[in-house]
Amino acid sequence: MTTEATNLTDRLKAENWDMHQIAERGHGQGSVLRGELSLPAYLELIDQGYLVHAALDKAAKSAAMAKPDLAPMMADEHLLAKHYAADLAHFGVSPDNVDPIPGTTRFIEHIESAKGDPLRVLGLHYVRTGASNGNSFVAKHAIKAFDLPETGGGTAHLTPYGSEQRATWGRFKAQLDALTLTIAEQDMVVASARKMYEHFICWHREAHLSAVELLALHQGELDQGEFDRAHAVPQG
Repeated sequence: MTTEATNLTDRLKAENWDMHQIAERGHGQGSVLRGELSLPAYLELIDQGYLVHAALDKAAKSAAMAKPDLAPMMADEHLLAKHYAADLAHFGVSPDNVDPIPGTTRFIEHIESAKGDPLRVLGLHYVRTGASNGNSFVAKHAIKAFDLPETGGGTAHLTPYGSEQRATWGRFKAQLDALTLTIAEQDMVVASARKMYEHFICWHREAHLSAVELLALHQGELDQGEFDRAHAVPQG
C-alpha cells in the first residue's frame, strides 16, 4: 500500500513482483517452458483456462458497463475465452464437456465475488492481460513439444494479440494510467491483482493458500533483481 500518487502500472508491477515470480515458476506455462508437461496435462491447462476466462470475460463486460472508463481495457480484443475455445476445437474438445477441477471452482467463485466491484475485476483482468507478454515464448515451446501447427492451432490462447502484442500491451497500460483513481482505489486494484496471482499459483493445488502462506513457502527462493531483468521493457 502506498500513500503517494504514482502510476498504477508501476505499482502493479512493483508491489506484486514476488507473487508474479512464484506464478511463473509454478505449474502451468512455466511447466511448458521447462518441458515438464504431457499433452493431456497441456490440454487440461486449456480446458480449465477456458472455464476461468469465460467467467472473467463476463465479469469484465459487467465492469465495463458499470464503469465506462474501463470499457477500452475490456473491449472484445481483451476477452480471452474465445481463444481457449478455438484451441479446444483444435483438439476436438467441446467447451460444454469440460468439468472444473477444484482449483478452477475456487477461481470462478473468486471472480464471481468480485463482480459487483469494477476495480476488483480490473485487478484480475490486468494480470491475465499482462500474462500474454511472456506467453508468446511459451507458445514456441508448446509448438515444438506437442508438434502443433505454426498457425496457432492449439496455442491461440497464448498469443491472443499475435504480432500486435507489444503495441496492445502498451496501449492497455497507458489506458490504465490514464484512469483517475484515488490512492485507496489504486490499492484495491493492486490487492485484487495479488489475489489473481494467488489463484493462478494455487490453481492445481489441493487447497488454496494465501499470499502470506505462499511467500513463507517460497522464502529465500525469490529474486527481485532477476524478476526486474526478465521483465525490463525492450528498448528500440
